[in-house]
Amino acid sequence: MPEWTLIGVLALEFVINSSNSNIAPYLPRLASHKGLSSWDTGIIIASTPLAACLCLPIYGTLMAKIGRKKILLTCIGFEVLNIAILSTLPEYDTTSFIVIGIIIRCIEGFSSAGISAMSLGILTNAYKDKISQVIGMQQAVIGISLILGPIIGSVLYRIGEFTAIFLTYSVFLLLMIPLIFWSVPKDSPYENPPIPVSWNAILKMRTTLMDFISIFIAYFASSSIDPTLSNFITNNFSISDANVGFFFCITTSCFTVSILILSRFKGVLKYKVLILLNLLILAFSLFAIGPISVLHIPPNFANLSLSLALIGIGLSFGMVSFLPDMAADAFMKAPYLEKSHVLDKLSALLALGVWSGRAAGPPISGYLRDHMEFQDSEAIIGFVVFIYMFAFGIYGGGFQLIKNIKKKANRIEAILIESEMIEAKRSFYYLEEEETF
Repeated sequence: MPEWTLIGVLALEFVINSSNSNIAPYLPRLASHKGLSSWDTGIIIASTPLAACLCLPIYGTLMAKIGRKKILLTCIGFEVLNIAILSTLPEYDTTSFIVIGIIIRCIEGFSSAGISAMSLGILTNAYKDKISQVIGMQQAVIGISLILGPIIGSVLYRIGEFTAIFLTYSVFLLLMIPLIFWSVPKDSPYENPPIPVSWNAILKMRTTLMDFISIFIAYFASSSIDPTLSNFITNNFSISDANVGFFFCITTSCFTVSILILSRFKGVLKYKVLILLNLLILAFSLFAIGPISVLHIPPNFANLSLSLALIGIGLSFGMVSFLPDMAADAFMKAPYLEKSHVLDKLSALLALGVWSGRAAGPPISGYLRDHMEFQDSEAIIGFVVFIYMFAFGIYGGGFQLIKNIKKKANRIEAILIESEMIEAKRSFYYLEEEETF
């Protein structure tokens, strides 16, 4: 794969994710000023991932037939239009804000889903034997973009508030069209695989199904704070609207650093163990973010900062593991299937899990927040994650893998002890022989 192709795709990932990172800090505050409830805000935010869920299965089928590059360029064009319209939201009254907000967020779902699926498809097919490294690099770039996004947004907010942020990003994204056109090679002709790769064949594999649910749960949990966190911060800590984005940088910074660290220990930790840790860390962070009211601990910077950091770390454990774990299992159980077509399906499935989780999280957390305190609404979602962690451990092979690792460690320990005993006996015999002489 030419280096310019990798640079072009990662540059696009940087711009699109940097732009999207400003939705959670600034859209809920704008919606609150317009008089919208947390439920209304959650519906607007969830419109993008919901539309993406409807498009992704189609993208998974069409990316090889039509061509990843053609679909990618089309989706970038729609995204430029969408972000430009998004920048005009402050001009509308409450009803128009809701209607237009949902429409443009649905358009963003169509375009963002295509961009994420095509980008992942291009990278994984170019590096079939280095999927873990490529995913790690991609996630590191996404993490950096999510760190810098709210910082850039904060600067632009001071210049022209909400409108300046997204109008500027629409220009940045427009520049990505010639870069992608030049850097990504022409699509290779589509060839029908000898054995078609159906969704039924993919989802019949238990690992694929359990990993898909894990992806959904992870992003359901992490996105649950999107419609409510910025209001929680401004109400409890007297933080201005312009500065609230810096709190979201805690999560993205820890996500990026954790991705970089994990990439250095490739092969040391098993994917299923990392997925278990991903679920456990996310559950704990949601219990602690308020923290839950039964603890009678008032909201404080320490708990909030720790929880936001853990959300980033937990997500990183999952994102370096989901696709490699599914791919390894699929290649082992169905070696007769064409790898590139399997990876197309798995890439779309990964994106579907992410977007469907992000579609469910905001409206559910928004509804809960309208009926209870922020900390309790997040604790309920944390409890759901905790319960699924046990389901994954039992049915997804997580606990069995830990048992196997323990058995292997015990076997190694037994061998070492036996070796030490043999060595001790030899030393004793040598000592006896010396005394005899």
